[in-house]
Amino acid sequence: MSEENYFSALNSLMRYLAQRDHSVKELREKLRRKYNAQEVDRAIEAAHENRWLLPPEELAEKVAEQLHAKGKGKNYIRRYLSLKGLPGVGIEESRELEKGKDIVENKLGLKPPFDFDQKKKIFRYLVNRGYEKNIARKVSHEEL
Repeated sequence: MSEENYFSALNSLMRYLAQRDHSVKELREKLRRKYNAQEVDRAIEAAHENRWLLPPEELAEKVAEQLHAKGKGKNYIRRYLSLKGLPGVGIEESRELEKGKDIVENKLGLKPPFDFDQKKKIFRYLVNRGYEKNIARKVSHEEL
């Protein structure tokens, strides 16, 4: 392992973190494409020492908030965090219902009462966005 490769890996890591916060798993995957395991481990260790990385719980909350703002559902958020190597976050059912209602009104342009075809469309749309079936059912049947 050369010092030059280590500094190159560290520089790459800093570039990634300048663009957005990354989990350790994401950084490891990206850096492993170009550098060996020792260089990657050393660069990540330096990032920890310099406090460039957010704690996993804090990063998970931040990412979950961004996904909430995009209207993603609980299942989507849970899966996304898992893929990034981050811990799960608690998501309230009332928030999910409110997001679902907003999506139906703003994105689909539908207002209650819904006919049968609209209910099917709403249910499918919400489930495909990662909402749980019981939430999609409540929104489509106006059980708010």
